[in-house]
Order: sequence, then C-alpha cells, then structure tokens
Amino acid sequence: MSIAPGQGPDGPIKKSDIKTEVVAPREQKEAKLRRGAAVGDYIYIKKISGGKSDSWLGHHKDKPDEPLFIKRFNAPKYPLDAERVIDEKRYNLAIEACKSFEVIQETIMAKLRSELVGSGSLLQAVNFDRDESTYFKVYPFVKDVQTFAETDVRFWGNKQRVLFVRTLLLALSELHRRDVVHSDIKSANILVIRKPAGLVAKLIDFDDAYVSGNPPPVDQLGGDIFSPEMLVYEENDEEVLAKKLTCASDLFSLAFVLHQKFSPKSQSPRWSDGEHSDDPGKKALLGLKPVFEDLGLGMPLLQSRIQQCLNLNPRERPTTLSLLSASQMEFFGEDI
Repeated sequence: MSIAPGQGPDGPIKKSDIKTEVVAPREQKEAKLRRGAAVGDYIYIKKISGGKSDSWLGHHKDKPDEPLFIKRFNAPKYPLDAERVIDEKRYNLAIEACKSFEVIQETIMAKLRSELVGSGSLLQAVNFDRDESTYFKVYPFVKDVQTFAETDVRFWGNKQRVLFVRTLLLALSELHRRDVVHSDIKSANILVIRKPAGLVAKLIDFDDAYVSGNPPPVDQLGGDIFSPEMLVYEENDEEVLAKKLTCASDLFSLAFVLHQKFSPKSQSPRWSDGEHSDDPGKKALLGLKPVFEDLGLGMPLLQSRIQQCLNLNPRERPTTLSLLSASQMEFFGEDI
C-alpha cells in the first residue's frame, strides 16, 4: 500500500501519536563503530562529525578505493519486533512514522536524481537504506572543500560575492523548480567550490527536504533557521497549516544566511526593535522589520530583493527566479 508523506492508515500522523519511548533507550543506543565494521553494504573507516546524525567516512564493501560520506540518522528508529509485545499500538504507530520517513526520503531522491539537467549544483545522495533499526544515507565524498560557514569572506570583492550568490541561487532553483523545499538552508549546508571563474556554491544535505506544501509531521520537521510559517506550523494545527510550508521558507533562511556572512560585521540582521537576532522567524512574527545592511554586492536591485525575502508573508517574498533575474539584469544588463 502506498503511504503519502506524514500519513498513517487512519489519516495524518500527529505529534501526539509518535512517542519517543516506542523503542526502549537501551535498544536505541548505537554500538560504537570501529574501523572495518559493516553497516549494511558499507564499511566504516572513521567518524567525521556529530549533530543530529552520525557522520563518517566509509566505502562500499566492493569498492574500497571510492570513499563515501555516510550519515546514520539518530531518528526515527525502526522498532524491534520485541516492542510489539510490549505495546502493539505504539509499535504500529512507529512503523507508520518510519514508513512515512522512507517515502519522503525516497521521493526527494527520485526528484533530484543526477541525470536531470542542471543538478550538478546539488550534492546528491547515492543511496538511502536501513541497517536494523537505524536509517542511513550515502553521499559522494568531496575532498578539500570548505563550507560557507568555515569560509572567511571579508576580502571577497563585489564580483566574487555576486558569482557565489548567483550559483547558490541556481542550486536552490534546481530544487524549487521541482517543488522541493530544502528546509535546512544554513551556511554549513553550502559548499564553497573553487572553479576557474572563481568560488561557486554547491548545496548539500537534503535530509530534511520535502515536497512544497506537504511537509513531514512536526516531529520530523528539520532545520536550524525557522521561517515564521515553520514556527506557526510547529505550534499549531498541522493539517490546516501544512500547505503554507512552501519553497518561500527557503528564501527566508537564505536571506538570513547571506546577511550573516556578507554584512560588514558578519552578524545577524538588526531588527526594528534595535536587537540583532539569530531567530529571525520569531522577530518577523512579532511584526518587526529587519534593518538590512550593505552586503557588498554592488547591486541595489538584487540586495533589495534579498531583503524582501525576510518578509513575514511568504507570498511577499521573491522567488529564486526573481532573484536570478535581478542579478542577471544588473550583472549582464539583460533579463533571463
């Protein structure tokens, strides 16, 4: 039976339906991996980073010379058969939540498969699977690159900044034209790639992505920079508000990230109450306006449209195409 994202057999899965105690804590705890350990068809080499997922360097068991970036998800956990004896209702709810999670991941991977034109600006997963109770995702390993978060941009000139923003917008447009919301736009999820023309952007980490207007249940909603509508969805009726979570949420996060990196003091926007805030969604919900600083782009129209991305109403934010059009007109003197 096909299950839509966020759906159970009796309708939408709600936050109250999914309990964290479905799988006993002692059974959720991951065994510490050692070099050479097998996870599905993959071999563990070394840990890379932590966070909401367990990230490490590995390779396919049949291709030891091709390093891969592998992420094990901390949640959701697929319940063990023994849990059915303890509480069958919760076991079944956990199964449905996991199936919903699988559908979302597989849907996004299918929409972003590499043979689609222009998808080279997205670092895409090559596999998504489960090893016992733990899900994991496999990506190509990219050597010798930094994230936008790690990059010192203070000495980037106008042309370099515009080139980077344009390539970032092109990457995001590849998602949005397929109705995919990234949901976790932040500087740590943007790679800085050196090309002959200069430094360009590549988007990574689509683990929290979903189809526009069809987000996962609140328990599975990911992201660090929440737009106003994401905060409202988190606190209110999911069934009513789900359709309001669209690609416009990504643009809100994008404007915030660009201001953080490119403003003169590399800090979060100052709002009309005089405070700088790392929680722009809450500021916007209070009816406050961002006080935007010069981003060093040398393009007033593009900067103005980036600022509009922090509007409270998602319908009043520009699209990626509108932002690209602004940069095209100012950079090349023509529209796209």
